[in-house]
Amino acid sequence: MFAAEMETIILDHLTHHGIRQIRIDFAFDSALNEAAKTAGAKWSYSKKCWYLENTKENVQKIFTVYKGKAWVDMTRLKARQELFPKTILQKTKAAQKNTAGLSAESKEKIKKYEKYLDSIRYSKRTVENYVDMISSFIGFCTPKKIEEINNGDVERFNHDYIIKNNYSVSYQRQLVSSLKLFYSRIPGLMRNLNTEELERPRRSLRLPTVLSEEEVLAILKNTLNLKHKSILACIYSSGLRISELLNLQLKDIDVHRLQITVRRGKGDKDRVVGLSKMFLLLLDQYVNDYQPKDYVFNGEDGGKYSETSVRNILRAACHKAGIKKRVTPHVLRHSYATHMLENGVDIRYIQELLGHKKPETTMIYAHVAQKKLVNIKSPLDVIAEKSGTDNQQGLLRLSGAKSG
Repeated sequence: MFAAEMETIILDHLTHHGIRQIRIDFAFDSALNEAAKTAGAKWSYSKKCWYLENTKENVQKIFTVYKGKAWVDMTRLKARQELFPKTILQKTKAAQKNTAGLSAESKEKIKKYEKYLDSIRYSKRTVENYVDMISSFIGFCTPKKIEEINNGDVERFNHDYIIKNNYSVSYQRQLVSSLKLFYSRIPGLMRNLNTEELERPRRSLRLPTVLSEEEVLAILKNTLNLKHKSILACIYSSGLRISELLNLQLKDIDVHRLQITVRRGKGDKDRVVGLSKMFLLLLDQYVNDYQPKDYVFNGEDGGKYSETSVRNILRAACHKAGIKKRVTPHVLRHSYATHMLENGVDIRYIQELLGHKKPETTMIYAHVAQKKLVNIKSPLDVIAEKSGTDNQQGLLRLSGAKSG
């Protein structure tokens, strides 16, 4: 095979059955398939790709078996700053150990559970997460049969697997939700495990990262490519989730009413958000230059734009702007909500614009909104003003301290 005729192998990240894998993509070719098997890769019928555990050693294996047969493109695999974090490898090995011993009977019940989740229209990501969690939990409890698992096993899994491997509180809460559904909907399982006694841990209150207005402008100014600038401006100006941005179609934008219809957002809900006049000017130029066909932001080969590409665009812009915070596309959404609140928009309207089900979710932005907080004076400032010493030198005189 001549070099000019060689196929390209694309490596990407993949989470499969709770394990971090390397996704291996290429057009069908029997020789390339055999090389994948030689590297130890497995074929996933659900993901329609070859995959291999995400380790440095396995990346080297891939390069070795495809040498002279195909070009290996690992741009997407390198997208993360840490390619093989230690914590990910620890979790990978733990999950792999759990799922390795699943019986045929357990796999059959898990498959029925997956079909049930699909039938009630859970999102693809939720279905994948719930199935991965149940698989890992049941595998952890092996050799016990599913019918023999009890509440003590759940406590043991929480302590010896979730907490030990440093999984998040959110993961633990999702596990409880998944267990309740699994044991209540799959016939013949409710023997020893009482789902009513399963408690979700308290949700941790972590304040979101928020950019200042000046930082948002700096990001946009340092994004010179028109398409890239349009993508980031769209997320920030309308508070979109990254999935909502990627699914946005031209027909969803109403330039006359200055509205964007977000279809099938989180929870499979539609909602309407505002269309910024400034973004509309940018959008007009972008549509004229790029001529998108269906989705507002198409990929190079048509279809949806890549989520990884959006993250890379934002990371590069932050680097150029000198912003040290860890900024993701969701931080732009956080910033949108916070800036709206600071500008006097009622929090109930912000809840609707963000598509939040509960007002408590939106209330977190009240904790990071600055403008109202900075107007609250410290009692020390009040005392200084009353005494006529409302500057640094005056305070030094009050205290008897010396500057320098």
